[in-house]
Amino acid sequence: EGFAGPVRVCSAEVAGDLRAELEEYRVARGGEVVGDARFKVHLLLPRLHAVATSPELTDVVRAVLGDSVALWSSDFVMKPPRSRGYFSPHQDGAYAGLVPSSRVLTVWLALSPSTTDNGCLCFYPGSHLLGPLPHAPREDDGDNMLSRAQATPCDDLRPPVPLPLAPGEASLHGFDTVHASGANTTAEERVGVALRYFDASVVRREKGVVRESATFICGAAPQSFDLEPAPASFMHPDAVAAHAAALERENSNYFGQGDGVTGYSA
Repeated sequence: EGFAGPVRVCSAEVAGDLRAELEEYRVARGGEVVGDARFKVHLLLPRLHAVATSPELTDVVRAVLGDSVALWSSDFVMKPPRSRGYFSPHQDGAYAGLVPSSRVLTVWLALSPSTTDNGCLCFYPGSHLLGPLPHAPREDDGDNMLSRAQATPCDDLRPPVPLPLAPGEASLHGFDTVHASGANTTAEERVGVALRYFDASVVRREKGVVRESATFICGAAPQSFDLEPAPASFMHPDAVAAHAAALERENSNYFGQGDGVTGYSA
């Protein structure tokens, strides 16, 4: 169907440790984790890096992608209490520029309960079989949390299926799977981290773009990406520098597409 879950990839206690690390990171960032600070966070946070590269999680990824795996990116996804932010129906591969997109997998790990009331992910079954679909920016209503407020038509797709998660559980979906999520109508923050893995065959779609970096997991190293270092400690100066360099490379490709979008708004 293009998605699976819930899958237990760490204990609730470990998920609580990751949530505590996020809160420490939030304080270090002056109280907010927005824009570039949300992305490739495994390069800054040792506990998150350890979970993202752990056998408990990566064995699940290997079961889908095979034995040669790397981690392209990670991002915190937070919906404040009683907030209107939502994600319109989209495919993760729409603007990522990674091919073949069928060999890229998102693992969405819950750090808090993710429910229908607080905006859990909803998946359109079988949509991955259609391959990459056209996306168009919507008129930004101020609540769409996607970088371009983009969406793909879903009138002809099967109805979406919500997938609630408990802390430490994850959902898996392919880069071609259409998915969405609604607003958080509850009094508690909804917190998760999206981890994006690919196999060693994946390359950039465009020629002549900036060579990006990725975190090696197992098997053959990806030939089209430089390898990233693990953080020695929480926001170690070398890790901060590596994170900044990795984001500069990724953003030059992701936002250098001539559509006027130059960065993340949230």
